[in-house]
Amino acid sequence: MEPYRTNPARTMIHIPAISSLINGQPDECINLQDRGLQYGDGLFETIRIDRGEPQYWSAHLRRLQLGCEKLNLMFPGENVLQADVASLVSTENSGTLKVVVTRGVGQRGYRAVDTQPSRIVSFYPQQSSPERFKTAHLCMCKHRLGINPALAGIKHLNRLEQVLARAEWEDEYDEGIMLDMEGRVIEGTMSNLFLVNDGVLITPELTRCGVAGIMREQILEKVKALNITLKIRDIQPAELRQADEMFLSNSIIGIWPVGTFEGHSMAIGSITESLMQSLGLPC
Repeated sequence: MEPYRTNPARTMIHIPAISSLINGQPDECINLQDRGLQYGDGLFETIRIDRGEPQYWSAHLRRLQLGCEKLNLMFPGENVLQADVASLVSTENSGTLKVVVTRGVGQRGYRAVDTQPSRIVSFYPQQSSPERFKTAHLCMCKHRLGINPALAGIKHLNRLEQVLARAEWEDEYDEGIMLDMEGRVIEGTMSNLFLVNDGVLITPELTRCGVAGIMREQILEKVKALNITLKIRDIQPAELRQADEMFLSNSIIGIWPVGTFEGHSMAIGSITESLMQSLGLPC
């Protein structure tokens, strides 16, 4: 049998330099028996850093704590996480912070016995962000999200559904929309979805599956102040092609207006612009 050989041209992948802490200590290696690695047993938050300041820090901590409660994990605590951030990020830094909390190192098998949680905090220096300055071009993903109300809303480590969905396109689209197993529109692979029809802002119900995004939460708060009519409800795929406006949101990009959905063009509308201005985002 021929020995397996890697292709050097394929393995030369540029990975941005990062700084990381594991349980408060500089490190880049995790124990092979960590349940986050073995079973995806944990949670994560992805946080935008602007000149040393974590954006929407309190909201991220609330969601992380809620996720810990749902998974019966020990929440690391705000002071511990704040100390990790201070060790990694200076006031000149901008970029992305990722916080991972796992159940920790355990014995083989699904049952967790006498584990101590692990926390991994990594900082990725800012790269170029063209998404902030262009409209998004979307496709509909074939891979669907499983329905599990017990895990709906939280940002757990099991992202295989999103990984498989993202593998469906190369560079011809910017993001893909995912349905649940019953055909309802839920979210993008890395974003929440909003659409506008007849002056009403609509976003999917996320009680069965999907991630309740931090920027989605901020938008729902701004809607009240702007007196925008909002409906949180089930959305059918056909409604996306009938939308007057559509945009995506996540905590790194903010609001990302949609330019096309599978060839159907749409302009940046007044509600999208109002929300972007209200959140201090470039239009």
